[in-house]
Amino acid sequence: MAKINEITGENYHIFNYYGDPDATDVVIAMGSSSGVIREAIDVLRSEGKKVGFLQVHLYRPFSAEFFLNTLPQSVQRIA
Repeated sequence: MAKINEITGENYHIFNYYGDPDATDVVIAMGSSSGVIREAIDVLRSEGKKVGFLQVHLYRPFSAEFFLNTLPQSVQRIA
């Protein structure tokens, strides 16, 4: 991912988290829906909701370790 970041100038990881660090609800998705989900997260957070978005950039091979490390601790306690 470091090479991709270097080429694109972006900050991509295998999973990127966006939203409340103490979220109780998290949307997990990848692809073209990501922009709309970020907008929805912003609206919901402005209404006081504790929500977040875990964007998947690389799912094969799937890394449960990176996935769980990217989720907020608040969600991991619920699951």
